Amino acid sequence: MNTMDYWTVSHTEASRFGYFCRECHKYINKGDPIAIRDGRKIRLIYHEGCFNGKEDPRTQSGSSFNSGRMPNKCFQPKAPASKY
Repeated sequence: MNTMDYWTVSHTEASRFGYFCRECHKYINKGDPIAIRDGRKIRLIYHEGCFNGKEDPRTQSGSSFNSGRMPNKCFQPKAPASKY
């Protein structure tokens, strides 16, 4: 992975309460293992078991891109090449 890629993925434990999983929409408890997907202006947090392991959030089954909640014209065909 290039450090200039648009999406950066990290794995850690939740350091506080108040997070919600972007996939299952349930609470993430303090100390739970989590996956974090960081873009230029957005941070998406998932339970480790809900995260599909890929950088692009459009690959998540519950994403807006895949759920049909929004028209396809709202989405770019791919992520920008870098965060900057």
